[in-house]
Formats: sequence, C-alpha cells, structure tokens
Amino acid sequence: MARRKGKLCIVSGPSGSGKSSLIAWLLKEVPAIRFPTSATTRPRRPGEKNGVHYHFLTRRAFARGIKEGRFLEYADVYGHLYGTLKATVEAGLERGDILLKDVDVQGAAALMQALPRARRLSIFIVPPSLKVLRERLKGRGTESRERFATRVREAEKELEARGLFDHIVVNGDFEKACRRFRAILRPLVG
Repeated sequence: MARRKGKLCIVSGPSGSGKSSLIAWLLKEVPAIRFPTSATTRPRRPGEKNGVHYHFLTRRAFARGIKEGRFLEYADVYGHLYGTLKATVEAGLERGDILLKDVDVQGAAALMQALPRARRLSIFIVPPSLKVLRERLKGRGTESRERFATRVREAEKELEARGLFDHIVVNGDFEKACRRFRAILRPLVG
C-alpha cells in the first residue's frame, strides 16, 4: 500500500478575519492535523517547553539559521524573530502528516515559493467586508486609535493578496465558514 503524502496547509488572512477561531474549531474537529513547531527568539513563558511550544533560540543561533538557509520563512515580530524550520516541515511531510501553518501574508508567500504545489495547499480567510473587519477590530478594544488605524491599513493591503491563495474562505457566518474550511481539507484528511 502506498504511503499517504504529507501536505502543508498554509492559512493566512488579515487581523480580524477570524482565522484563529476557525483554526481552533478545525483542530477540535480534525485531530490528525499537526502544527510544525516554529522557532523564536522570544523568552520562554511559564509552562512552555522547548521543542513542543517553540524551538527557543538565541538571536545569534537564529541568525546563523537564516544564513545557513534553515528557515522556509521568518519574520521580526515586535522585536522577536519567528520562523518555520525546513527540517521540521520536511520531517512531517515525509511521515505523511497534514501540517497546518498559520502565518501572515508575507510568510505565506515565502512558504508557497519554498514548497512545490504538490506539497502544499493555501487558504486565505477573509471577512465578508471591510466594514465587518473594522467592527471586529474595534470590538476587541485592545488597541490605541493609532494601532487600530495601522491594523486596518495592513488588513486592506493584505486583502489584495487573496489571488495568491488556492482557496478563499469568507468568514461572515461562522458555521458556513467552518464547513467550507473542512470541505477544503476533506481530501487530505478524510
């Protein structure tokens, strides 16, 4: 019997699109999906384990990994480096795992460029409108007026990237979005 081929499912979308909620739902529904453990330079938080929650690296080790081409993608987020290690993804794909990676649009583009189409699938989560996105971001009540404006501008730019992705999931009606998300992954996980 032929071994099932692994695949990396790249999920992206602007802040406020609801991708975290959809991913949380999907992981409960489809326990066979795995997350490749990312690397970071941020300090370990209480309860986090190296190699489980993240691969915790020094800035120097992370920089060496970049220089040596060990990352499929990486980014500086609020002063800490985060990245997807080639070895972690390749090992999962070789085992036949279905991996799910939640990344920003730039990270998604880098992953799509790094992996051949046969080894990846990309899904872009969008709100039904910019008005809804603004309401969601405002409803969080977690940001200053300036940060809110920045997030909205970033989201508007990110929405222009929707054409890069294999599938679009409009997250207006959560149950409908869940069904669409699951339907896209059904051929991979049954």
